[in-house]
Amino acid sequence: MLLVVAYDVANDRRRVRLHTLLLGYGDPVQESVFECELTPRQAAALKREVARRVRPGADRVRYYALCADCAEHIEDETGARRPPPPLLHIVSRRPVHAAPVGSTGLNRTPKRLQQHS
Repeated sequence: MLLVVAYDVANDRRRVRLHTLLLGYGDPVQESVFECELTPRQAAALKREVARRVRPGADRVRYYALCADCAEHIEDETGARRPPPPLLHIVSRRPVHAAPVGSTGLNRTPKRLQQHS
């Protein structure tokens, strides 16, 4: 199921924490909107995690569950369609951080594998 999560969080710290959480569940498509391909169990877990990070009354989070047929009809301002969901989607509680710009990270040997001279 495609779950679209939209939020408006006033506090910078809570907003960053929520954004970081959502990076582990889906893809940001706008500043405060994520598309998440989730099972019902994963969606429930996400909602529990979000509830721990927001402040009722001050923050707003909305969830839009879309069926597969509706998700196929999503398009952006150029008319490009949303790609089909991946065959395998890995959900992590920890966000994956990209390598710094200009660094591929491919030539690094993990410290535990380096030989000491």
